[in-house]
Amino acid sequence: MISESEAIKAALHSINVEVLGIRHDEPDSQWDVFIRHNDKAYEVEVNALTGEIVTKEEETLAEIQAELSGELSHEGVAGDVDK
Repeated sequence: MISESEAIKAALHSINVEVLGIRHDEPDSQWDVFIRHNDKAYEVEVNALTGEIVTKEEETLAEIQAELSGELSHEGVAGDVDK
């Protein structure tokens, strides 16, 4: 039997959605979930306490890679990284 996370991954893949990464944005008490759907990439911000969607915005893959690597902060400022 596959795990719950493997089932979710398979379901997302079936509609061409890929989770590129996730990080906890401590200053804003939220999860930043980075996804790709077809040829577009998005950051979806999820309230870490309630699970509500705070915002979702289209971003470039370069922006997402910079945020996941720590080169770009949650506010989009180079060098001002989340701790």
